[in-house]
Amino acid sequence: MDDAAYGRMVAAIEYQRDHFADTPALIVPCYRFPEPRLDEEGLLASAQALGPAATEHMVNTQSRFQALAEGSCVYPGVQNMLLAARALGLAANITVWHLMLEQEWKEALGIPEDMHTYAAIPVGWPLGNFGPVHRRPVADVIHRDRW
Repeated sequence: MDDAAYGRMVAAIEYQRDHFADTPALIVPCYRFPEPRLDEEGLLASAQALGPAATEHMVNTQSRFQALAEGSCVYPGVQNMLLAARALGLAANITVWHLMLEQEWKEALGIPEDMHTYAAIPVGWPLGNFGPVHRRPVADVIHRDRW
């Protein structure tokens, strides 16, 4: 990203920060990951199929696995909302600013304590140029067979 593009991005972020209360709509995607339903027999069968080393790795990475699994349930829907907003001529973007005050947001919005929030998506009318998005060439960001 060149300096001019970076400056525009920072200016847009600052504008959104300074005018967040004026946002016409705000979407807060939430999800509660279901409790695992494997019984002891199922857990034993899984451990035997994986083997000792993989089972130990799975146990040691359980919190990361759950976070990624939860995100994979939420973020595809978020992406679809962003694409739909753009197709309708609306401006929308995904932020995680709310995480700094997540408890206060949940209280203000009546979100249950055991529900997780994943983003704050402000939706409104675009200001300024709302033309095509420019992306780097695919060859610059995709690796084949190895990094």
